Amino acid sequence: MHKNLRLTAYVLVFLHAFFAAFFVNAGFTHDQNTSHVSESAQKQEKPQISLTPAERAWLAQNHTVRVRAADYEPYLIIREGEPKGISIDYIRLISERAGINIEIIKETRSFGEAFESFKELNGPDWLPHLTSTIEREPYANWSSKSYTSSPRVIFTREDREFLLDTDNLASKTIAGSRGNIVVKMLKDKYPHIRFTLFDNVGDAMEAVATGKADAIVTNLTFGTYLIHKRGLSNLKVAGPSPLGNMNFRFAVRKDWPELTSIIDKALDTISAEERSAIENRYLSPVKYEHGITLVDVLKWALLIGGATSAIMLFFVLWNRILKKEVRARTSELTATNKSLTDEIVERKNSQENLQKSEERFRTLQENIPVGVYRTSADGKFISLNPAALKMLGVDAAVDLSSLETPDFWSDQEARRDFLNRFDAEGKVTDFVSKFKRKDGSLFWGSLSSAKVVDAEGHSIFVDGVIQDITERRNAETKLLDYQNRLKALAFQLTVVEEQERRRIAGDLHDHISQSLALTRMQLAAAAKSADEAASKNS
Repeated sequence: MHKNLRLTAYVLVFLHAFFAAFFVNAGFTHDQNTSHVSESAQKQEKPQISLTPAERAWLAQNHTVRVRAADYEPYLIIREGEPKGISIDYIRLISERAGINIEIIKETRSFGEAFESFKELNGPDWLPHLTSTIEREPYANWSSKSYTSSPRVIFTREDREFLLDTDNLASKTIAGSRGNIVVKMLKDKYPHIRFTLFDNVGDAMEAVATGKADAIVTNLTFGTYLIHKRGLSNLKVAGPSPLGNMNFRFAVRKDWPELTSIIDKALDTISAEERSAIENRYLSPVKYEHGITLVDVLKWALLIGGATSAIMLFFVLWNRILKKEVRARTSELTATNKSLTDEIVERKNSQENLQKSEERFRTLQENIPVGVYRTSADGKFISLNPAALKMLGVDAAVDLSSLETPDFWSDQEARRDFLNRFDAEGKVTDFVSKFKRKDGSLFWGSLSSAKVVDAEGHSIFVDGVIQDITERRNAETKLLDYQNRLKALAFQLTVVEEQERRRIAGDLHDHISQSLALTRMQLAAAAKSADEAASKNS
């Protein structure tokens, strides 16, 4: 069956060659050479732009508009003589049609330095290929439409798997360029992704090609251009990114709103053919070759006719063989189908059991009175269950990525002790300390945390639980106070008992001494009386 499909493909190739040759000779060729398109575009009349009095007055002042040109191929190419590229060609066409005086300046400063100067109206005056962001929006007037666009995609080496979304990059190292808007967007959206940064996107793509990084996210046009220019033939588009298209707009200094509206009007006059001519000039369009003669057409026709007859005869013989194979394969497919059906049922049952297990875990996590949380490796919160939100005094609507664990420690010395033990052992159990809520109130808590690592042993998350033990701690404090008071009373009782014993002993000693003295006196008196009586009797 595979041979049959392959032969069918050969037939289609032959027919395509025949009709292509015929159309070439008959004058129906489509030459996409950019110079041809641009020449025909130049022959067209220059489109008229309807300007307001304010716009004409601005042009009459003969401003020289300084355009920033920094190497960003294929949009800006400045390494080879006169600046050129997709963005430069658009700017030149706009300035020509609108009558704008421009000066293209090769930029030697970093983008950050140039943008600071742009904000202060010290030049440049016109920034091409810029992406509008919330931070940049207030400092410029922006063209209302993008003049070119390209989807952001994920590039990897050819030996890597395809990626359905950016979540699959969690355990991989992503290459990027310093200060690039794509890196910032990925960090904001996926804080757990690891990055290795380079001076420019070209060096970052080479890092992926040589195995120093696993992937890079950049726009398709720029990435494809760099692959061809730098010979990075082992790279491929592995999947789409969730960052959408990269839409390039023009940014103009804030005090020239007239220039922005003039640019918008000039952009509207650029036709689809002219746009294609500009982009094809730098993105290597496909060309169809000329020069096939009628004799060549006849030769190809004879060859195709003979090949077609041979193929039809081969199909007749091949079909007979296929009938036998089909019967055998049908039996095999029936058995395979039964096996697949059983496997699908088993997988469906496993999926249902997994969903039930996840639901039980989710219910437990939401209802358990103990706080359960997850943070990134650098201490930013990723998730908090309801008990943890209540315990820390955090509103459920708050963006958790704006919260960090140091914000909730009251005793920084205790936090350092906790981190030392955590770094040494990878986990800490029942760590008791004072913590503070979002509103600054304090509570006693018992904290347990553990690292979550990837296959290579790198820490990617920290999971933990925290329990409010304020009541227990207060009860322990009261119990300790009662015990101390009891010990004090016991000691006081012992002292009193000793004093009483001594008093009784003293009293007893005095009483016995007095009794003995009285007894001796009485005995002496009795002896004396006896002696006197004996004397009388004698």
